Amino acid sequence: MDETTVASDLPAASPMKSSERRRSRANSRVHFPEDVHDSNISPSSEQNSMIDVNLGFLQTHHVYEVHFTVQDTVAGPVTTSIDRQVILKSLEAFPTQDQTGHDIIITLLGHKDGIIHESFKLTSKTNLDQTVTIMLHTKLLGKDQGTPLLKDGIHVVGVEDSHDDSESSDASSIAD
Repeated sequence: MDETTVASDLPAASPMKSSERRRSRANSRVHFPEDVHDSNISPSSEQNSMIDVNLGFLQTHHVYEVHFTVQDTVAGPVTTSIDRQVILKSLEAFPTQDQTGHDIIITLLGHKDGIIHESFKLTSKTNLDQTVTIMLHTKLLGKDQGTPLLKDGIHVVGVEDSHDDSESSDASSIAD
């Protein structure tokens, strides 16, 4: 049997079109929003004084500094307030040069893996009725769950020891 006979006996391989690949993926159980795979932080447009910001995947016990810009209706300098502090450790906001939004710098640190939704508010210093809520969305990966590819504007600035030292300090305080 020569090679040409074997090759001609095999069914012709048909290249899978990208639309067919998309359909086959649609049947899978894991579905990600389209912007999860985008390498940029892309805040949503402001709707009802709310802006969503998807930060993608981050790791527990890592300290991140995140820079992004939102287009909002709150003019000029703002005060910031954190609604419920889970992973957000610091927050700064500055008006953009064109005065159409704000440049945001935040520091994040998460201790528990899972999906996190955390919000903060920007309120105009000159008109307290002008306010916008920024909702952060992220998935924190725990130990041995992989290393995420960070979006542009997200940088690791530190790693916290993941061992829980509180148990040993609790035990010593009980013994005293």
